Amino acid sequence: MPNSTCRLLSNGYKFNIDWDSSISYRPCCYFPKSQKLDATAAQHQKFRQQLDAINSYESDTCSDCNFQENSKLKKTFRNLSFDVVPDDAELGDASYLEIQTDNTCNGGCIICGPWHSSYWQSELKQFSTKPAQDPIDRILSFIDIKKTRKILFLGGEPFLSDTDTKILPLITQPELVGIQYTTNGSIYPSQFHIDLWSKFQSVVITFSLDGIGDRFDYIRYPLKWSQVEKNVIRMLNELPGNVQFKLNHTINILSLYYYDEFKDWYDRVMLPEKPVNFLFNPCSGTLCPTQVPDKLFNRLLDKYGEDSKVIRTITNNNSNDQTHLLTYLSELDTRRGLDWRQVFPEISNCIV
Repeated sequence: MPNSTCRLLSNGYKFNIDWDSSISYRPCCYFPKSQKLDATAAQHQKFRQQLDAINSYESDTCSDCNFQENSKLKKTFRNLSFDVVPDDAELGDASYLEIQTDNTCNGGCIICGPWHSSYWQSELKQFSTKPAQDPIDRILSFIDIKKTRKILFLGGEPFLSDTDTKILPLITQPELVGIQYTTNGSIYPSQFHIDLWSKFQSVVITFSLDGIGDRFDYIRYPLKWSQVEKNVIRMLNELPGNVQFKLNHTINILSLYYYDEFKDWYDRVMLPEKPVNFLFNPCSGTLCPTQVPDKLFNRLLDKYGEDSKVIRTITNNNSNDQTHLLTYLSELDTRRGLDWRQVFPEISNCIV
C-alpha cells in the first residue's frame, strides 16, 4: 500500500545527477534527503522503508508542502501524489518519476546555478564530471517503468535535451502515462516531440516565467522576453489539443513587488479555451522572499493588502541582514554588465 499521507514517500523517484557525476534519488524535488543509486540493495530497501514510515503532516522534512498548504499558495506535490500513484501500488514501485539528469541549458537564471545549468557552468568556468555510463541507462536498470504513471522532465532546459526521447519510446502503455515538461519557453518543441506526445494519456508543458520585459531579461539572463513571449503565445495557439499548459511563477525577493505586473500580462494573453493553471511559489536560496526587511514588507503590504498571495508568502517580517544578497547581486551585475537597481527601482532603496 502507498504511504497514506503522501504517496511520493512510498512511490516517488526524483532522479538527479550530482556534481561528481553520480546519480541520486529522493521522493520529490522538495525532499532534503537522498540516496545514491550505487548503494546496495539493502540500503535502497532501508531508505524506502524509512520514507514510507514518515507522516508528512508531522515531519520537518515535508515542511515545504506544509507551508504551501497552510499559506494556500498552490496545490502541493503531496496533493498531486494521490492522483498519480495508484491505490494498489506496492512499496518502491516507480509510479512517479522526476528526471533531472541533463543540465544543458541556455539560461543563467539568477535563482539557479551551475548545478542545473550548463550556461552557469560556462560563465563560472565550473564543470561537473561527465558520467561514465549514460544516466538514463543507469536509471532504467534500477526501476521498472512498466509501473510508471507520471513522468516530469526537468533541466537544464528539457527541449535542449534528448532525455525524454530515450525514455518515452520504451513506455509500452503510453495511454496510461502522463508526461510533463518544465521549460523556460525559449525553445519551441520539435515535430518529433509533438508526434510522440500523441500516444500519451496527457501532456503538460509548464512555463517557468518570473517576470516580463526587462525584469524577465534580468531574472532569466541571457534569455530575452521578446522571444520567449512569442514562443509561449505560439505554443498556446498551435500545439495540438492534447497538450495542456501550466505556468510556474517563482517569486524571488526582487520580483515580489512586481507580481501585479506579471499577473496583468497573464490575464491578457492566456486563452479562455485553453486554461493555464497558474502556480505561485517562493524560490529558495539567496533570493528567497520569505524573509524581507521591514521597509519592503510595509511597501508590499500597502500595495497588496494583508490577504494577498504576496503577503502570505512572507513568513517573517524583520530587519534581517541583507549583506549576502547584496554581495551576490553585485557580483552578478559586475560579471554580466547589469544593474539590478535600475531594473527593480521601486524596491532598490528597500534592500540595503
